[in-house]
Amino acid sequence: MTLQVDRARDLYRLAVPAIPLLQRDAQRCATACAMGYSRILDAIEAADYDTFSQRVSASRLTLLAVAWNSWRN
Repeated sequence: MTLQVDRARDLYRLAVPAIPLLQRDAQRCATACAMGYSRILDAIEAADYDTFSQRVSASRLTLLAVAWNSWRN
């Protein structure tokens, strides 16, 4: 699982610089997805990568902040 989390983070790092090349409305969606899924990766790490015995997710407040920041920027 550590390998997959690291791989996902690397893919986000490669993709995020291309977001400004998208149309404005798509930029917000892509930013929200990248930030939101990154927070879920944070939660997986915080759960010591145990995604089998518990459901791992970012809090609603965290995801609301992600949505707000994506829309605002």
